[in-house]
Amino acid sequence: MRTADVPIVVVDNKMNIPERKVHPIVADCLVTVEWEHPHVEVSAKNGVEELTAIFEELFIHPALNNETLMTGIFGSSQTTTSRRKTPSNRLNML
Repeated sequence: MRTADVPIVVVDNKMNIPERKVHPIVADCLVTVEWEHPHVEVSAKNGVEELTAIFEELFIHPALNNETLMTGIFGSSQTTTSRRKTPSNRLNML
């Protein structure tokens, strides 16, 4: 499950429940070593700090380099900027 071009973070939910089918260390090793993806364990009971950890892992993913962040998902920043209608462009369309 190697996808260098796609930022993937595997998230285990309900980590606060003691009955687990897979030990946390086994899960972490499987995801980080075998699948080569970051792994975060969360529980909705713990609040937004864990959501922050998920996004931090995503933002440091190699697929999201500075160029990707600057150009956006849909192409170059010039393309997305040209789609915006400024007040002067709207007047010219009338």
